Amino acid sequence: SILWFMTWLNTTNTTSVPGLREQYTCNTPLSYFNRSIMDFDALSCKDMTPFQALYILSSTAVLMLMVTALLVRFHGWRFEFYWNIMINRTLGFSDASVEEGREFEYDAYVIHAEADISWVERTLVPLEAGKCRFCLLDRDAVAGMSVLESIVDNIRKSRKILFVVTETLLRDPWCRRFAAHHALHQVIEAS
Repeated sequence: SILWFMTWLNTTNTTSVPGLREQYTCNTPLSYFNRSIMDFDALSCKDMTPFQALYILSSTAVLMLMVTALLVRFHGWRFEFYWNIMINRTLGFSDASVEEGREFEYDAYVIHAEADISWVERTLVPLEAGKCRFCLLDRDAVAGMSVLESIVDNIRKSRKILFVVTETLLRDPWCRRFAAHHALHQVIEAS
């Protein structure tokens, strides 16, 4: 930069540079073409404020866009979840008061992988001897109704949703894609 060079020349001893006035001439800008570098007005370069502000503004916008895109890509579901909760609580769309007075057929709908049915039957079914009543898809599905309709209907008839989280559940595409998604949707609706 010619501004840096001029600053350096002015801060050093100019007598140590031989032929400074005659041999060192400006090539740019055009208003100083073939004039001595010592005639260059450094004030013409100092009005960089608009360019620096534009650089800072555009860099900040690009960085914010990149960060936003990454956050939405990897954590978009969290933003959607918290947004739904905030809207439901702020605007009073909560169905919690309606749900409390409603009679439920089941205390909990159990979401589990098919490989875990033996554990569910050994552990949870004996609890039904008391006052708990669980809805199990294999046992309580309505005959003639599609599996999707049965899951949706039984989740709505249940007070709570109980997940039996195991490795097989996390690998089971049916549970991950539909049952868990619908359960989350039901929880958001009920605040």
